[in-house]
Amino acid sequence: MKKPWIIIGVVVVVIGGAWWYFASTNSPQNSAANSPQENNSNTNTQGNDGIVMGDEAEQDGKEDDVQKVEIEASNFEFSISEIRVKKGQRVRIVLKNTEGFHDFVIDEFNAATAQIQEGEEDSIEFMADKEGEFFFYCSVGQHRELGMEGKLIVE
Repeated sequence: MKKPWIIIGVVVVVIGGAWWYFASTNSPQNSAANSPQENNSNTNTQGNDGIVMGDEAEQDGKEDDVQKVEIEASNFEFSISEIRVKKGQRVRIVLKNTEGFHDFVIDEFNAATAQIQEGEEDSIEFMADKEGEFFFYCSVGQHRELGMEGKLIVE
Protein backbone atom coordinates (compact mmCIF):
# COMPACT_ATOMS: atom_id res chain seq x y z
CA MET A 1 0.00 0.00 0.00
CA LYS A 2 2.94 2.39 0.63
CA LYS A 3 4.50 1.73 -2.79
CA PRO A 4 2.03 3.88 -4.85
CA TRP A 5 2.54 6.85 -2.50
CA ILE A 6 6.31 6.58 -2.83
CA ILE A 7 6.04 6.54 -6.64
CA ILE A 8 3.66 9.53 -6.60
CA GLY A 9 6.04 11.40 -4.26
CA VAL A 10 9.01 10.77 -6.54
CA VAL A 11 7.05 11.94 -9.60
CA VAL A 12 5.99 15.16 -7.82
CA VAL A 13 9.60 15.89 -6.78
CA VAL A 14 10.89 15.31 -10.34
CA ILE A 15 8.21 17.54 -11.89
CA GLY A 16 8.79 20.25 -9.28
CA GLY A 17 12.54 20.14 -9.86
CA ALA A 18 12.10 20.40 -13.62
CA TRP A 19 9.74 23.35 -13.23
CA TRP A 20 12.18 25.12 -10.90
CA TYR A 21 15.11 24.53 -13.29
CA PHE A 22 13.32 25.90 -16.36
CA ALA A 23 11.81 28.82 -14.43
CA SER A 24 15.22 29.85 -13.08
CA THR A 25 16.96 29.70 -16.49
CA ASN A 26 14.40 32.13 -17.99
CA SER A 27 14.30 34.47 -14.99
CA PRO A 28 14.52 38.25 -15.64
CA GLN A 29 17.12 38.43 -12.85
CA ASN A 30 19.54 36.45 -15.01
CA SER A 31 19.40 39.05 -17.76
CA ALA A 32 20.18 42.07 -15.58
CA ALA A 33 23.87 41.28 -15.48
CA ASN A 34 24.10 40.85 -19.23
CA SER A 35 24.82 43.75 -21.53
CA PRO A 36 24.36 43.68 -25.29
CA GLN A 37 27.42 42.23 -26.94
CA GLU A 38 29.13 43.71 -29.95
CA ASN A 39 28.72 42.03 -33.28
CA ASN A 40 32.15 41.50 -34.89
CA SER A 41 30.96 40.12 -38.23
CA ASN A 42 32.76 41.46 -41.30
CA THR A 43 29.53 41.62 -43.29
CA ASN A 44 27.78 44.22 -41.19
CA THR A 45 28.61 47.05 -38.81
CA GLN A 46 27.10 47.84 -35.45
CA GLY A 47 27.17 51.17 -33.68
CA ASN A 48 27.01 51.68 -29.95
CA ASP A 49 23.22 51.86 -30.14
CA GLY A 50 22.80 48.29 -31.42
CA ILE A 51 21.98 49.26 -35.01
CA VAL A 52 23.28 47.10 -37.84
CA MET A 53 23.62 48.41 -41.38
CA GLY A 54 24.93 46.54 -44.38
CA ASP A 55 28.43 47.42 -45.55
CA GLU A 56 27.71 48.16 -49.22
CA ALA A 57 31.38 48.02 -50.25
CA GLU A 58 31.73 44.45 -49.03
CA GLN A 59 28.38 43.32 -50.41
CA ASP A 60 29.36 43.87 -54.05
CA GLY A 61 31.79 40.93 -53.98
CA LYS A 62 29.82 38.66 -51.69
CA GLU A 63 28.58 35.27 -52.81
CA ASP A 64 24.91 35.48 -53.81
CA ASP A 65 24.86 39.12 -52.60
CA VAL A 66 23.38 38.11 -49.22
CA GLN A 67 23.42 40.52 -46.27
CA LYS A 68 24.49 38.40 -43.28
CA VAL A 69 23.55 39.60 -39.79
CA GLU A 70 24.69 37.75 -36.68
CA ILE A 71 22.55 38.27 -33.59
CA GLU A 72 23.14 36.94 -30.10
CA ALA A 73 20.15 36.10 -27.93
CA SER A 74 20.35 36.12 -24.14
CA ASN A 75 17.62 36.30 -21.55
CA PHE A 76 15.10 38.87 -22.74
CA GLU A 77 17.36 40.74 -25.17
CA PHE A 78 18.96 40.57 -28.58
CA SER A 79 22.46 41.98 -29.10
CA ILE A 80 21.06 44.14 -31.92
CA SER A 81 18.02 46.40 -31.66
CA GLU A 82 17.83 47.60 -35.26
CA ILE A 83 18.78 46.17 -38.66
CA ARG A 84 18.81 48.25 -41.87
CA VAL A 85 18.81 46.66 -45.33
CA LYS A 86 17.98 47.72 -48.89
CA LYS A 87 14.73 46.70 -50.54
CA GLY A 88 15.33 43.67 -52.75
CA GLN A 89 18.30 42.56 -50.62
CA ARG A 90 18.56 38.90 -49.63
CA VAL A 91 19.07 38.73 -45.83
CA ARG A 92 20.52 35.90 -43.75
CA ILE A 93 20.00 36.10 -39.99
CA VAL A 94 22.28 33.91 -37.87
CA LEU A 95 20.90 33.58 -34.35
CA LYS A 96 23.40 32.51 -31.69
CA ASN A 97 21.84 31.68 -28.33
CA THR A 98 24.13 32.60 -25.43
CA GLU A 99 21.59 32.11 -22.62
CA GLY A 100 18.14 30.56 -22.17
CA PHE A 101 15.78 29.28 -24.89
CA HIS A 102 14.97 31.58 -27.84
CA ASP A 103 14.06 32.06 -31.48
CA PHE A 104 13.93 34.95 -33.99
CA VAL A 105 10.73 35.83 -35.88
CA ILE A 106 9.72 38.44 -38.49
CA ASP A 107 6.05 37.87 -39.33
CA GLU A 108 5.86 40.03 -42.47
CA PHE A 109 8.56 37.98 -44.23
CA ASN A 110 7.36 34.63 -42.89
CA ALA A 111 10.84 34.20 -41.40
CA ALA A 112 11.52 32.28 -38.19
CA THR A 113 14.40 30.31 -36.78
CA ALA A 114 13.91 27.17 -34.76
CA GLN A 115 13.59 27.60 -31.01
CA ILE A 116 17.10 26.83 -29.76
CA GLN A 117 18.84 26.14 -26.47
CA GLU A 118 21.83 27.95 -24.99
CA GLY A 119 24.98 27.31 -27.02
CA GLU A 120 23.10 26.51 -30.24
CA GLU A 121 22.63 28.57 -33.40
CA ASP A 122 20.20 28.58 -36.30
CA SER A 123 19.81 30.74 -39.39
CA ILE A 124 17.11 31.90 -41.76
CA GLU A 125 17.24 33.59 -45.13
CA PHE A 126 14.60 35.76 -46.77
CA MET A 127 14.16 38.43 -49.44
CA ALA A 128 13.52 41.93 -48.06
CA ASP A 129 11.00 42.72 -50.80
CA LYS A 130 8.80 45.18 -48.86
CA GLU A 131 9.82 48.68 -47.77
CA GLY A 132 9.02 49.76 -44.27
CA GLU A 133 9.67 49.07 -40.61
CA PHE A 134 9.02 45.59 -39.27
CA PHE A 135 9.42 44.17 -35.77
CA PHE A 136 11.54 41.11 -35.09
CA TYR A 137 11.07 39.31 -31.79
CA CYS A 138 11.47 36.14 -29.74
CA SER A 139 8.21 34.16 -29.70
CA VAL A 140 9.09 31.99 -26.68
CA GLY A 141 6.75 32.51 -23.72
CA GLN A 142 6.50 36.17 -22.70
CA HIS A 143 9.95 37.10 -24.04
CA ARG A 144 8.61 39.69 -26.50
CA GLU A 145 6.52 41.34 -23.81
CA LEU A 146 9.63 41.46 -21.61
CA GLY A 147 11.47 43.51 -24.26
CA MET A 148 12.99 40.90 -26.56
CA GLU A 149 12.28 42.64 -29.86
CA GLY A 150 13.87 44.96 -32.37
CA LYS A 151 13.21 46.63 -35.70
CA LEU A 152 14.08 45.69 -39.28
CA ILE A 153 14.11 48.74 -41.54
CA VAL A 154 13.92 48.06 -45.28
CA GLU A 155 14.80 51.16 -47.34
